[in-house]
Amino acid sequence: MRSKFGGLARLFAICSVLYLVNAGKRGIQQRLADASGDAPDPSSGSSAAPSRGGIRGRVADPKPDPDPDPDGPEPGAVAAPRKLPDGPLNTYLRDQWTKGILKTRQVQEIAMKSGQQGANRMETFTQIGNSGKNPKIFFRAMKSILGWPSGTTALKFIEIPTTKGTLTPHPVLWPHEFFSELYAHRRPDFDKKIRGPATAALQFWRQMRGSSFVDNHPDLPELLWDRIIPIGLHGDGGQFTKQDSIYVLTWNSLTQNFGPTMDTRIIFTVIRSAEMLPNTLDTLFEAMAWSLNVCLKGLTPSADWQNRPLTGGGRQLAGGYRGACCQIRGDWEFFCKAFHFPKWNEAVSMCPFCRATGRAGHYCFANVRPDAPWRGTIWTHETRMAYLTAAGLILPILLTAILGFRLECVHVDPLHTLELGTTSHVAGNVLWHIAIVKSAFGGTTIAEKLKP
Repeated sequence: MRSKFGGLARLFAICSVLYLVNAGKRGIQQRLADASGDAPDPSSGSSAAPSRGGIRGRVADPKPDPDPDPDGPEPGAVAAPRKLPDGPLNTYLRDQWTKGILKTRQVQEIAMKSGQQGANRMETFTQIGNSGKNPKIFFRAMKSILGWPSGTTALKFIEIPTTKGTLTPHPVLWPHEFFSELYAHRRPDFDKKIRGPATAALQFWRQMRGSSFVDNHPDLPELLWDRIIPIGLHGDGGQFTKQDSIYVLTWNSLTQNFGPTMDTRIIFTVIRSAEMLPNTLDTLFEAMAWSLNVCLKGLTPSADWQNRPLTGGGRQLAGGYRGACCQIRGDWEFFCKAFHFPKWNEAVSMCPFCRATGRAGHYCFANVRPDAPWRGTIWTHETRMAYLTAAGLILPILLTAILGFRLECVHVDPLHTLELGTTSHVAGNVLWHIAIVKSAFGGTTIAEKLKP
C-alpha cells in the first residue's frame, strides 16, 4: 500500500520543481499519480538516518538506478538533459511529462510504439524502467534522464512532533537554500520572482520608514535597503481527502512581479491536519524562523536549526542580497493555530489587537463609532507581549523567533476578509444599484432589468 507520508513527500519534491517550470495544478496531481516507490514509515522516535527507500532516500542520497541511465545532477548543478537525443517527438514527450499532461508510463508506451513504427532515437524513453518491466522505478528513471532543474533545492527532513511520534521525519524546503540556489543558477528568475524591479526593495523600505517594524528592527541597516528583499509568509488549510485536510505554509517576495499563485508562492512545507499535535505548528515555525533569519543575515549558516554545527558557514548567500520577513497572511483559523489568538466569537478577549469583547458594555465590538472605547485599547507589539507574559499565556513562536517580527506584521488575508467577505456584498449592492435603481441596462420590471 502506498505510504501516505511518501505521497506528501512526493508532493513536495514536485512543487519545488513546478515553481520553476511554471506547471499547473494538474501537474501535481499527475506527478503524484505517476510517482511510485513507497517511502518507509517515519520513525516514531528514532533520530537515525532515514532508509534509502522511496522519495526520502532518493532525494536525500540518490543512488544509481537499476535503470541504464545514471542519476541526474544534484540540486545546485547545471542540469540540462544529458542523454535525451534531439528530435521533435522527444522534446514533445519531455514537455508533456514536465507539465503533468502525460505520465511516465504513457511516455514510455508512446516511445515504444513510435519506435515500432519506425521512429528513430526513441531508445532513451523506451528503456525506462527496464523497458517497462519495472514500473516502480518509472518516475526515478525519468528524473535520471531529465536531471534536476538548476536553481532548485533538495528536500530536507526535520524531526517534528506528530500523531506518529515525537520525532517524526517531515519534509521541508528551506527558504534560505532556495534563495541561494535561485540566485546562483537562475539569476533571471531570481530577479523576476525574488528581487523584482531593481529599485523595488529600496522603495519598499523607504515607504516603511517610520513604521514600528523598521524603527525597532535589530538588523535592517538603511545602507542595505536596496538589497534587503521584504518577505511575506502565508498559511492556509485545504481539502486533502474527504476525511482530512492539509496545512500549506509558503513564503514569497513582496517586491516580485505579480503573477499566479503557483508562480509567486514558494512552499516551505505541507502537513496533514490529522497528524498535527498542539505543538506541531510551533516546531515547524521554529525551523522556518531559523531559515528566515539566515536569509536576513545573508550568509550561509554555521549551525542548523537545532544549533548543530554545519560546514561551509559564513559565505555570502546570494551575492549580498538578504531577506527580511515582515508580513504573515492567513485566515482566522490559521492565526488561532499559529499565534494562539482568541477566536472571533469568544465573549472576552475576542481580538488579539485590542480589548474589544463580545459582551454588551464599554468595550463591545459592535460599537463602530469613531469614539468607540475599544479604539483606545489597541495593542502595540510591546504591550501585547507584556500582557501575555503577565497573564502566563503562550508567547507565539513567530513573534519571538523571527528577528524583528512584530504583532503589526500580522495581516488577515484579503481573500477571506474581502473577496469572500465584505467586498462580495459591496459588489452585489453596487451592481443592484446600477441595474435596478438606475435602470442602466433598460427594462421596466426587475426581471427585465436583470436580463443579460
